Formats: sequence, structure tokens, C-alpha cells
Amino acid sequence: MAYEDYLQHRKSLIDLGTVVRSYATRLVPALPRDSVDNFAGALRDTLPGFITEFGSVAGSIGVDYYSSLRSKSGVAGRFIPTIAPLNASAAANTAVSFLAKTFVDKSGNITNLQTNLGDELQRSVVGIERDTIFTNSINDTAVTLYQRVASADSCEFCSMVAFDPELTREYPTQYHRNCFCTVEPVFRGQSAIRPDYYDGFSEQYYQAVGQLDPLDRSTENILAKVREIRTSEDVAADLRAAGQ
Repeated sequence: MAYEDYLQHRKSLIDLGTVVRSYATRLVPALPRDSVDNFAGALRDTLPGFITEFGSVAGSIGVDYYSSLRSKSGVAGRFIPTIAPLNASAAANTAVSFLAKTFVDKSGNITNLQTNLGDELQRSVVGIERDTIFTNSINDTAVTLYQRVASADSCEFCSMVAFDPELTREYPTQYHRNCFCTVEPVFRGQSAIRPDYYDGFSEQYYQAVGQLDPLDRSTENILAKVREIRTSEDVAADLRAAGQ
């Protein structure tokens, strides 16, 4: 598949996330904030319908994208992609639990609450699109592998999981809030996407591995070490920019 397909795919997820955040910004002022219980109850009543509606849009985006890529690949055989199953109530409960921790009553500033709701809804809705690509990739015999593709400015976790296929398989559905990594199917006869900036991801990863004792090379420890390396590189870049 082409890198340009990935870029357009990522843009569609960012655009969808923007719409979702706009809804969250408008929703919070309309919710009761006299107590956390009433606030949570109103969210539980409201969010399942929202997640179902926007999740259907997200799933349709995934189906259309998958169909387009499959057609471009030229693989033989008929396959009809479907939208991944959605449990809107479970997704809503996860969002409510997260938001209850940052609740402020009607006398408090709601900016953080709006941001947090937007973050959680973005993760839930965009996740349905990813699940759709992932599920169809698993079920379609014309797919040789699925990959997670991260952008150049991705966080340490995303960059590490994306560039290493084994880690992609280990964490196939783990995406954080504000994540715009995509899931991409690779069909027979195609090569996986490997942007030039993956060389930097790879270098940081193996540098981190090399600094750890073999018995301590868990994913969590490697991730922590990658964060240290990135921080030191950022500080060095800032000093160079300042002429020091």
C-alpha cells in the first residue's frame, strides 16, 4: 500500500476526532453538576446513543477505507468487510469512570472536564474504526499482516509498538487518548509501510534495549528507557537551538 493512503486515512481520523470534541465542548455545560452522581448519571444516559451514532460513522469510514485498499491491491476473491461489534454501554461506562475522577461542580472551571470528555469520546469513537480494520484484517485470507502506523511525532509507546511487528501483535488494540495511529491491512503482494522516520524509532528502541540487563528487558522497562533517551535528545536539541 502507498504511504499517501495512510496519510489520508490518518486525516480522516483526525477530522472525526475534531467533530467528536466539538460535541463534547457543547455537551458539558448542559449536564447537571450539582453532584458527581447526577453528572455521572446524565452521562450514562447520554453517551451510549452518541457513541452508537458516531461509532457507526467511524465503522463506515473503516469499511470504506478497507474496501478501497483491497480493490487497489488487486487480490483475488470476494470479501465483504463489516463494522466491528460495538458495546456502547461499556464504552460509556469507561468514559464516566474516567470523568468522575476530574469532576468539578457548577462553581468550578469546566475546561478540563470538556477536554477530558473530548479525549475519552475521541478514543472510543476512533477506536471503532481501528477495530473495524483490525477485525476485517484478521478475517480476510487475502491479508498477510496488519500493522500499526504511527506519525513522526508519536509518543514513545506508539512509536515502539508501530515499528516492531511483534509488539504490534502483542498490543493490537491498545491506543491512548489523543492517539491517531492507524491500523493498516497489508494484502498479498504488498509490503508494509515503513516511513523514513521509523529508523529513528528503531535506533531509540535498540539503544534502550542495549542499556538494559537482558533480564530487565520487559516492554515496560524498555519504554521507560526510550522515554529517557528522548528526553535527553530533546534537551540536547534545545541547547543546540539556543547556541549553547
